[in-house]
Amino acid sequence: MNARVSLGIVVAVAVTSGCADRSVVGPVDPSLGEWRLWTGVAVLVLIVLNTGFWVGLRKILRSEDKLDEEAQQEFWQAVLSPLFAVLASLLGLTILGEWAYRFASWIHSFGWIGNGCLALSSVLTGFRPAGVVASYIFYFWIFPNAQLAKLTVLPGLATGMILTVLMLLGVQVGAASKRRQRLMKDAGSYPGDRAVARPVPEDGRAKNMSWLSEQIVDRFELQEMIPARRAEMSSRISKLVFQATLLRVLPTLSEDDLSEYDRIVNDGESGDVLLKFMSQRAPAFENVIVEELERLRTELQTVVKSVGV
Repeated sequence: MNARVSLGIVVAVAVTSGCADRSVVGPVDPSLGEWRLWTGVAVLVLIVLNTGFWVGLRKILRSEDKLDEEAQQEFWQAVLSPLFAVLASLLGLTILGEWAYRFASWIHSFGWIGNGCLALSSVLTGFRPAGVVASYIFYFWIFPNAQLAKLTVLPGLATGMILTVLMLLGVQVGAASKRRQRLMKDAGSYPGDRAVARPVPEDGRAKNMSWLSEQIVDRFELQEMIPARRAEMSSRISKLVFQATLLRVLPTLSEDDLSEYDRIVNDGESGDVLLKFMSQRAPAFENVIVEELERLRTELQTVVKSVGV
């Protein structure tokens, strides 16, 4: 909705508001005041949740470089539509609003069939929060009617809440999935050979990269190599083993632990820091390292035997 349309609505309201007969509502049910308050709070919650969904979706699209012009326009349209709905509701003050109220009252006069039609139309408005906002303003404030308000606002409000929560959960799951995929993809890119050699702690826990290097030298029998060649082979094997281990362990971490892992990697911490962190967060981490070492050693032995060496 552009500025010209908005101005046209204001002018139309100003010109025709005197033509609308709002007395057709009759006496207002005293209970409507309490319904008006709590329903208004629920409508505000719906707007906030819906806005949160679009903001989250926009972040995901931006991270994937898919935030094109069409997606940008859809984002702003969805976020600003409740404001435009408030402005459009001013049409309820005109003769159009009066006849819309008369038409809804006529449908309501058909009993449960009419009530079902009104409730169904309300459910359809729930797919767009702007429709719920417009219905709330119209039946709770402009032409207040307790029965029509409950039939035309509450079903749409419930539908909008359910859909928005489901969409929010989808965005959260999608964001977590994308994040896990990125972490898994980058799991083996950490240069463990930057670690500083330290003594193995007295408690025997594997908290530094020297332990991994010792395991590699011992299991792959690299003792006879010259130091430079031994260090190169140990570094290559450690990267392979570390990557395989992370691929198995990362999915078991909590979201908070994944955030900390992401920070350690992005900050360029040493291999010792990462190994210590993973050992603390995943008690079986060292066992997985040993398993991957054995698996890699067995695979290499199979390849060597297959070529007849």
